[in-house]
Amino acid sequence: MLPGVYTSIERSWYWPDWARSSHYLGVRERAHLRYQVDRSPPIHLFSFVGSTTSHPVRRRLMEIDHPRAVLLDSGAGPGDPGGLTEDEYQRRYAESLGDSAFVLCPRGGGTASFRLFEAMMLGRAPVIVSDQWLPPVGPDWDSFSVRVGESEVQTIPAALEERADEAAAMGELARAAWLEWFSESVSFHSVIEWCLELTASAPRREGLRRHAPRVQFLRPYHAARWTARRLALRGNQL
Repeated sequence: MLPGVYTSIERSWYWPDWARSSHYLGVRERAHLRYQVDRSPPIHLFSFVGSTTSHPVRRRLMEIDHPRAVLLDSGAGPGDPGGLTEDEYQRRYAESLGDSAFVLCPRGGGTASFRLFEAMMLGRAPVIVSDQWLPPVGPDWDSFSVRVGESEVQTIPAALEERADEAAAMGELARAAWLEWFSESVSFHSVIEWCLELTASAPRREGLRRHAPRVQFLRPYHAARWTARRLALRGNQL
């Protein structure tokens, strides 16, 4: 509702003089997720390890059948698959990223995904499955990522087989883009630059145009949340 930098802007609700698409500030190298210079070639063509409960497209990914794919639904039932502890699950997730030439990055509750930026951080080529996701400006996304329509997930195996020889180079370009735009040493600078761009465009947000983003209040999701909040506040006052 306010001008700013957001991680999951929907393409159809994007105003260039109102908002900027951004990365997740919390994506950092840590215990299991670390870039390795000298590492073995990936043994899987592609992988996805995560919950399928946040969006239908994730459940459709589970229907893909390929001998060099790892597809693990961490939200299939109570607890983690196979009785994994949280630490074991995080290790399995990190291993799947490191062992895969391509990493499937479907949308979840929002249009973006943490694993997109984690794949870049680890030098793996992301496969973006999110029709409404708007990439942050700066990186040359076409050089290191693959985009697949949410209705076309069954084409993923054939598409990635055709580009298997490019995966290593794409992964290195992805790592370079992450270092230049999203890593801890530059993240603050990138966000401030985007904010300054929005500040410079402020004079164009005049008249009725400045209220256009608030039309989102009429969308069912936002309207329901706003109404629930207002009712809760009124209940507290009573």
